[in-house]
Amino acid sequence: WDDREYTASLVGVDSASDLAVIKIDVAALPAAEFCSDTVSVGEAVAAIGNPLGPELRGTMTDGIISAISRDITYTGHPMTLIQTNVAINEGNSGGPLLNMYGQVVGMTSMKLVSAYAGSSIDGIGFAIPVDTIKSVADELIASGRVLGRPALGITVGAIPDAAAEHYDIPAGLYVSAVAPGSDAAAKGVVVGDIIVSADGEHVDETSDLSAVVADKEVGQVVSLEIYRYGGEMAYIDVELMENSDLY
Repeated sequence: WDDREYTASLVGVDSASDLAVIKIDVAALPAAEFCSDTVSVGEAVAAIGNPLGPELRGTMTDGIISAISRDITYTGHPMTLIQTNVAINEGNSGGPLLNMYGQVVGMTSMKLVSAYAGSSIDGIGFAIPVDTIKSVADELIASGRVLGRPALGITVGAIPDAAAEHYDIPAGLYVSAVAPGSDAAAKGVVVGDIIVSADGEHVDETSDLSAVVADKEVGQVVSLEIYRYGGEMAYIDVELMENSDLY
């Protein structure tokens, strides 16, 4: 850090992985080294970032890798992340998670917070693994977007058992958003629908639906069984589209 400033151009963005590539026209800058080995639970790591703003620029915090391959769904996108107890706050996102050799093992992304006032959650943060960073960055550099990732174009959430019983509705996935331009929107899937099954498989967790989609390719069809207000059942075949065309 030596106070030099450059104007960057945006090469590409991938909302599903929460990654982007930017470029500046300057030569001979030192580059961070990506770790090529598999990380392990208990391995010491450190994060560098700007927690809470530029006044605390360059803050380093340390801890360990708490778990690997954590499946997290964020803004409707399933992500497989590294869990760490390194202190992460707003402003850390996008900064590196480093091993004790100074190699990048991940990119800090998010942390768990409590929805209840007066209650806190400490030491549960997440980072995007370096293998994901490299593969997505390579595709963004090559074509400006990541291709071949199928998407239904809907955002869903699990219905708690108590809510299903109280409202006398089936267990399933509540549709909270439908992406404009998606085949789901064209076929009439709407907010408020409850997806009961996909390709004949009952779904009551977001991971259930994600697993069905993950086994298919762009252009293939997922058959949805949908419960609607008043007890009507609808059966809709939705064509999977490029994720980058919808988000």
